[in-house]
Amino acid sequence: MQPPNPDPEFRTRKRLRFVVVTLLILAAGTLSAFANPAIQTNHTTYPVTGIRVDHIMNEFRYNGLNNHWAYTRWHVSWTGHCLVSLEITYIMPEHTRKRDMPANLRASWDRMMGALWAHELQHGTHAMNAAQELVNNGCQNGNAIIAKWQEQDRLFDEATHHGRTQGVIFP
Repeated sequence: MQPPNPDPEFRTRKRLRFVVVTLLILAAGTLSAFANPAIQTNHTTYPVTGIRVDHIMNEFRYNGLNNHWAYTRWHVSWTGHCLVSLEITYIMPEHTRKRDMPANLRASWDRMMGALWAHELQHGTHAMNAAQELVNNGCQNGNAIIAKWQEQDRLFDEATHHGRTQGVIFP
């Protein structure tokens, strides 16, 4: 180990370099807090325990949100200075007893879940498009922009039969 350099200018430059590097690290960490739009994504599940088709279908009916197997809820808000926030919540089924399912049913479940995730992620993309369009338009006509993308969600569900044409089929 070398003895400390007694040169006061060396210590000042070293201290200044430390402060600059620390400030750069802090600035990089806070840049995401100023992203516009600011996006928060949440994932929540509801349990599915059935190991027979009829039981699983009943759980979809009774435990799914708004009578859907999965659901993407999104909300866009903005300030007078056009700081846009988007919150997306994906609500998905989660099978808690997959190992107890017959192999062919488990394979069908896995295929359906992949298609279901892809379908719900498209709803999330609509939400992100709404938020970005709002930013791009300086938050002018915000309600009309939101309504336009909500309509895109509705048309998407209609065109895909809530994902059936994309493989959201069970079993």
